[in-house]
Amino acid sequence: MGKLNWFKRKRNVESPQGKAIQEEVPVQVQTELEEEKVNAKNAGERKAYVAQHCEQIVEATKQMDEFRKEYEAVTAYLSDIQVIDRIPESSRNEIDDTARNILTLTREREKFQNGQTKISQKQYKLMEAYEEEIPNEVRKINKKEAYQAALKKDLATLEGEKHSLSYEQKEISDKQGFLKLTSMVVCVLTAAVFLVLFVLSYNNTLEAKTPFILTVLFALVCAAYIANEARKNNVDMSLNQRKMTKAIGLMNRVKIRYVNNQLSLDYSYSKFNVNSSMQLTFFWEEYVKQKEINNKYKDNTENLNYYSEKLVKQLKDYRLHDPEVWIHQCLALLDTKEMVEIRHRLNIRRQKLRDRIDYNTKTKDESVIKIKDILKENPEAKEEIIVTMKKYHINL
Repeated sequence: MGKLNWFKRKRNVESPQGKAIQEEVPVQVQTELEEEKVNAKNAGERKAYVAQHCEQIVEATKQMDEFRKEYEAVTAYLSDIQVIDRIPESSRNEIDDTARNILTLTREREKFQNGQTKISQKQYKLMEAYEEEIPNEVRKINKKEAYQAALKKDLATLEGEKHSLSYEQKEISDKQGFLKLTSMVVCVLTAAVFLVLFVLSYNNTLEAKTPFILTVLFALVCAAYIANEARKNNVDMSLNQRKMTKAIGLMNRVKIRYVNNQLSLDYSYSKFNVNSSMQLTFFWEEYVKQKEINNKYKDNTENLNYYSEKLVKQLKDYRLHDPEVWIHQCLALLDTKEMVEIRHRLNIRRQKLRDRIDYNTKTKDESVIKIKDILKENPEAKEEIIVTMKKYHINL
């Protein structure tokens, strides 16, 4: 299974306007899924193992469906850029004139707001483009950050439990080794005593019947003790192994959630060009204040609306997926470097989505393979496995 070897923690930094905010810095975290040990002949363990992987398949499928929709949307934006690049020069000049008017009116608004804004115009435009989404996104990101912290804590707890079980397993193995050594010593001592008693009795030096009996009793007591302790060790080892399998299974489920949640957070940060929910909240609050100021300039707004509608109408003639978004990206229509930056940002977003799709595809495929392996090893349990899979609406 793949791995993601980082997560983000908060640290205090200072915004360009001097206000203290928090950003997140990467911290190494091991998220590689570990191989689970299961007794495939045990019906209970086998059923739980299959159910666990069915849950992983359902979760991975759900994640892939969501990511593919967003992936298609980002791809559509990239296609719009290609369409814009192919617009004939005569039509493009008209579009550029409209964009230039929008840009001029926008800069006039910036003059009104000079000295009052606490966020850059680039961030302002980004907030404006996602105005309807951001309040809900702030809550979502806050919830994801809290969930990520909880998952990290769970991972640390489970990792500690796994190390504790490993240490306990070593102790049991050491006990078993000591018992083997003890049994060898007892055998050697018993044989030596028998030999001495035999020699003495053979030479009529000693009446050896009673010592012989006592030696046999001693050997039997030692053997009984060693056998009892060995049985206890075997029981403890079996119990320890079941606990270890359960702990690893739980860790794998938590790791999958951890990776998906971190990828989702990373994508949200990239989408809104922030490092944390706190920074997004800061930008959003400043945007709301700035928007209230902008509402004072109705004449400017009316002209801006006129040219914005005109730009949308001009771009609709070329069947763009989302012509409205270019109202907030007029500079890109006039500046090649800005267009390249937008394309680059979209490509990064699409790559992140592709990584998320690939991770979940791999998770799903590996779970399917593990279920098939269990089915192959236990053909007599085919009906039971199919019943479990049907509960999750899964067909191999």
